[in-house]
Amino acid sequence: MSSVPWNDKMRRLNAEWIAPEEVTSKVCTHYLESLEWMAQVTLNPSPRLFALSARFLFGSYWQRFRHMADQQRHQPLAVGILRADHRLEARFFTQDGTGCHLIDHQTGRRMATYNPISGERVFTQDLGSASVVYFMRYDMRDQRWKIEQYVQELPRGWHKAPYSLSTFSITERASGRDQ
Repeated sequence: MSSVPWNDKMRRLNAEWIAPEEVTSKVCTHYLESLEWMAQVTLNPSPRLFALSARFLFGSYWQRFRHMADQQRHQPLAVGILRADHRLEARFFTQDGTGCHLIDHQTGRRMATYNPISGERVFTQDLGSASVVYFMRYDMRDQRWKIEQYVQELPRGWHKAPYSLSTFSITERASGRDQ
């Protein structure tokens, strides 16, 4: 397996591997592009848009999205799009630089529910703020970061706890209600 171009620029700070700023910026950009694509394909489930799923999603998240999209096509009662303002952090890189956790601090979160036939918004619900963690994987073939796994929603006030985030346990596998 070949290494990523920034592998020799990775540095370790305490227990955390850190990538160069241009890499963390790219992680965040590709994550936001993935969110935009998911919103588009949810509102317009055309085969052309759906075919782009492998460009934005990877691994278990890609499989989960395809499964949910197939279910939605057979039972189109309503579709929901999560809208929010995002403040992003790409952290906890793997030692080889090909994976990292992305923490999405979402404010102004609201779920917009649409009629799937007319595309008309029928309801919007305020969800408050949250911090959500995803695992991102760099795809060497496509040369882009992709969402590989939903990890968890962090508990409210986690950043005010008497421990640093680098020692906060972020598992790489969802379990229970987080699946």
